[in-house]
Amino acid sequence: MRKSLVIGVLVCWVLLHGFSGFAQSGIRALVVNEASNVRITPAIGSEVIGSAPSGYVFEFVNARSADGQWLRVDFNGNEGWVNITPLVILQGDINSLPVADPRSIPYGGFESPRAGQTNRVSPDIARVTNGLRIRNGPSQGYPTIGNLFANTLVSVYGRTASNNWIQVSHNGILGWVNSGFLEFQNGLQITSLPIDGIVADAPAIPLEGSTGSEYFDVLKLFLARIDLAQPSLDNIRAKWTDAALVGRAVCRDYPARPSDYVVPQPVLAANYGQLNPIQEVFNLAMADLRQAIDLFIEICNLPGTGNPVGQGAASNALALVARIDQRFADLRDKLRELIPPDLEPGPNECLLIYRQKAEILGVIQTGQIYRQFLAPNDRAVGFCFDALAGQTFAVELLRISGNVAPIIAISSFDNPTNILIVGRGSTSGGLTLAQPLIIPQNGRYLVLIYDAGGGSEPPQGEFAFALVPIINGITQLLAYNADTDTVTLSGVPGIQPTATGLNNTSSGLPNSSSAGGAAPVACPSITYTCDQLFTCQEAFACLASGNLSLDPDGNGKPCPNLCGP
Repeated sequence: MRKSLVIGVLVCWVLLHGFSGFAQSGIRALVVNEASNVRITPAIGSEVIGSAPSGYVFEFVNARSADGQWLRVDFNGNEGWVNITPLVILQGDINSLPVADPRSIPYGGFESPRAGQTNRVSPDIARVTNGLRIRNGPSQGYPTIGNLFANTLVSVYGRTASNNWIQVSHNGILGWVNSGFLEFQNGLQITSLPIDGIVADAPAIPLEGSTGSEYFDVLKLFLARIDLAQPSLDNIRAKWTDAALVGRAVCRDYPARPSDYVVPQPVLAANYGQLNPIQEVFNLAMADLRQAIDLFIEICNLPGTGNPVGQGAASNALALVARIDQRFADLRDKLRELIPPDLEPGPNECLLIYRQKAEILGVIQTGQIYRQFLAPNDRAVGFCFDALAGQTFAVELLRISGNVAPIIAISSFDNPTNILIVGRGSTSGGLTLAQPLIIPQNGRYLVLIYDAGGGSEPPQGEFAFALVPIINGITQLLAYNADTDTVTLSGVPGIQPTATGLNNTSSGLPNSSSAGGAAPVACPSITYTCDQLFTCQEAFACLASGNLSLDPDGNGKPCPNLCGP
């Protein structure tokens, strides 16, 4: 039964979305005004690509905007958008069209995007004859997702029905380019390519990128737009309430009609699951509010005097207002849930944004000691620090009490998944030092410390850590005095970075003398297993580089087959 349901849903999806390109939709639209401008995006003021005279019939209408005020058409072989105001629909229902918008939705929709990232390779090849932009769809209205230089060879997958745009890929980027700047190879004929091409494996990565701050900026903008629309809602509610009580409309001081909001495509693509539902409810609420205002204005423009309002009309309008009010309340609750209470870090704080979450972290100074607790309900802490390219630090961590087995990881602050160094402690205690950290470039870095887990009891305890500069081969090591409950840094000359990190007999890392003074041994691959490595030095190097699977018991000594039990 479940399988039949899944197949049924799949079939419905294919019927609704599978043929969205320039296939005939059965909708025909006639221009009844003097002329109708065709624009590259569905917005007044956007670039005009042509003008259709009175009497012109758009035979290929294949999509609509989210607010239903614009139609996507084929105009002289190019994709364009026309406003519905100067049109009369001769055939079909425009509400049956899929929603599209080159500013926010990739060609084909998010369900089957025809631009983005792909791993597929096509046997069909073309040469770029001039510099080209790869776009998110077959129109200048779509954002640029890549660039091509002259004489670049690209894989070719599809075309538009007009043959004006070709779907290509280069270095994994799948998108659309103008066919006038391609030279097909090996006798390839453009008409042999399928219309609309192939579906991308994943959304495009915009050239400008989408930062977490942009995501929160959009959330705050939604909230601000709701607050701006609230006076219009209050005004029209009062007007309809008065009309219901006295049976007449007071026709003056009409409230402002709020507009929809389209999230910029790069931000929407990166946060589609969170932003698209908000965008849909927001635009529905604004459409309802415009309708409530327009109905009132319509009554005021009826012929006759006194502007009478029937009880049925007033009741329906007030029900519409109540629905808008509920949508505003739901949106506010959702937005306040997603927006952190304070996005402004203080002078000794930094704002970390990752996967639509934000947190204020403390800024630490290199060369200073920090003490921290971990507990069952607080098993991770984070910090940030600033450093200059070429600086080298010993990353030290010392357990003071309890059973915590902390792991310390340092990464780029702007890209938290780009781990630069990892060090691991154990429940047996002792000083843990990770592989020396050499700062790759000027900037801010993230320090993440969390419990390794795996113990029989929940983690509970205190530890100290420090990022200690290594200057001329000299560093300092953390030391704990139980009598005074203090942690200090003691100077230790001659501590040199070795193949696997710093001298650290307590953690099981071999020191420079055990390495025989040999040149540093690098980890051949952080993904290797113990069976793929050849020496104990390689095993220690890979463990210090972050391959914790080489030390499953957490005792600081990897690969018993190479380093002994």
